[in-house]
Amino acid sequence: MPLDAYDSCPCGSGKKIKFCCNDLLGELQKIERMVEGEQYLGCLQHIERLQRKHPDRACLMAIKGMLLRATGQMEAAAANAAAFVEKHPENATALAESAIITAAAAADPRDAMAMLQRALAVADGNIDSRLYEAIGIVAAALAHAGEWLAGRALMQLLVLTDPGDSRAMALLSGMNRSREVPLLLKDGLPLAPCPDDAPWKDRFEEALAPAGKGNWQAAAERFATLAEEQPDAPAIWRNLATLRGWLADTSGCVDALRKYAALTVPLEDAVEASATAMILSDDPLGDLQDTFSLQWEVGDMEEFQAGLTLDARAMPLRVGPAVSEDDDQPRPKGIYVLFDRPMPEVAEDITLRDAPRFLGRMMLFGRQTDREARLELVDLSADDLASTKALLREIAGRTLDAEPEEVVEGKASASHELLQSRMAPPVDASQEHRDALAAEYRRDALLKRWPELKLGLFDGKSPREAARQEDR
Repeated sequence: MPLDAYDSCPCGSGKKIKFCCNDLLGELQKIERMVEGEQYLGCLQHIERLQRKHPDRACLMAIKGMLLRATGQMEAAAANAAAFVEKHPENATALAESAIITAAAAADPRDAMAMLQRALAVADGNIDSRLYEAIGIVAAALAHAGEWLAGRALMQLLVLTDPGDSRAMALLSGMNRSREVPLLLKDGLPLAPCPDDAPWKDRFEEALAPAGKGNWQAAAERFATLAEEQPDAPAIWRNLATLRGWLADTSGCVDALRKYAALTVPLEDAVEASATAMILSDDPLGDLQDTFSLQWEVGDMEEFQAGLTLDARAMPLRVGPAVSEDDDQPRPKGIYVLFDRPMPEVAEDITLRDAPRFLGRMMLFGRQTDREARLELVDLSADDLASTKALLREIAGRTLDAEPEEVVEGKASASHELLQSRMAPPVDASQEHRDALAAEYRRDALLKRWPELKLGLFDGKSPREAARQEDR
């Protein structure tokens, strides 16, 4: 059916064309025919001619953005979206187009969510095709980035907006089946109702109202204000946590969940909220520590290699093929695994106390045109840093610099490092003996050493110290 004056205007105003862009009705009908005929490039040229006569018209900018994306002209689409928002900052279609471009640019999807929230606020529940498209694209970007709560919430919004959209339902079902999504996040943190006897019930319902239209930012701001006034109300904190999760405000969600869990709520609810907060947190136990690589200049390569060969704590590995073409790293002259002690000669007599521990992997590089011969040690935990330096000085003597260059490679949980056995029993030990040593290690780590580990989760106390507190 051809476009007529009583159809919604593509500009995003929410008005009929007759009451919005009636002077361009004929041109809009021509554009529609060209789009239906897939004459995209010709249509773009026609729109650009019209824009010279009608600059900054929202209906033309809206159609142009769609066509630029359809023809893969993403830089031009981004420029059009930026100009669209600049000229029409309260236009839901302009904001939706900008959200689409932001999500497609592989930038931080939370920026796309922020723009989408602006669009949903302006739309006030009137979700047209462009805004619907933006919701789907931003949902996919958030899910791809691991922002499960936000991605899932947007997918649910799609299903509620158009229950007949099988693609939206398939996306939601796929997330629910995905093994990547933690089980606790598959419920999506539903919103809690207000207690019937709450004297602030009207304020609660007022805060909740924008959420039904997808305007979660406004709802979160209202609940945050209400939480300041009613700091001991679990339902308020629960909804604040949920809305922040839907907005991909992970740190804010975790803070609200922990506040909720500390209030007077059923034990199961408190445990679930605490567990969800731990899943969402980058540092759930408060025990992240640096992991390192070390690099020394080697003064005498032959002497150093001789020292490694004679020391039972350095095990040589076969040097594999040359590195890939897109890596400018030269082929190492030697690769070694470093242990904290020599391998025992009699495998069956080895105990947990005697078993060597893996410290790190070493690569020895010869002299290059622009740098001296060097030794690189990777996979080193913070706890082993000082002892590993001392061990290598003992092995290398005067052939290494006094102090290596330390590079922080990343972060690792101290609990995870503790529970990951670096024990290396002799290769000729029986499997039964290996299994017994591994079981003994786990018991020792879990029952003796981990309870003494200082954790940020317990304000710097160890689990044993925290268990002694009466208020825990």
